[in-house]
Amino acid sequence: MLIDAGASNFIVNANADLGAIIVSGFNSNNWTISTIQTPKTGTQPFSGNRQWGWNINQNGNLELFTRAVDVARVADAFLKKPATWFGSNIECQQETYYNIAEATWKNMQKEIKNWVENEGHGHAIINAPKAVHVKKETIKEILTTNESIDQILSNCN
Repeated sequence: MLIDAGASNFIVNANADLGAIIVSGFNSNNWTISTIQTPKTGTQPFSGNRQWGWNINQNGNLELFTRAVDVARVADAFLKKPATWFGSNIECQQETYYNIAEATWKNMQKEIKNWVENEGHGHAIINAPKAVHVKKETIKEILTTNESIDQILSNCN
């Protein structure tokens, strides 16, 4: 599937907001998508896997969920110097990407809650999201060490 996220800056929009995903796994109550690189889309701001699904919790209520392992894919050139072409002054840092992604998912939760309560006449609760932001440099460092998986996981938190 092609994703066109769009952006307000024409140059950024033309260069950074196309992406592609493929369904990489599914079963009766969840599905997983993975980002892929294509000739038309190139890379995208995040790479990784995201799972959406549902389950019945211990109270017998329906829970919708999403979980992910994403890495912000900010070009090294942007990490060293803000983009200043064509009058843009965009500081393109990894934390910026994570903040935008977090705001997007919080908005999605709010929209689903509103839909369930207003259109479905039901009741919904938004659980607090759990997010760990790991810099791409940290991942590179961790993957090139001889540490155990337990040491690697403690370094990510």
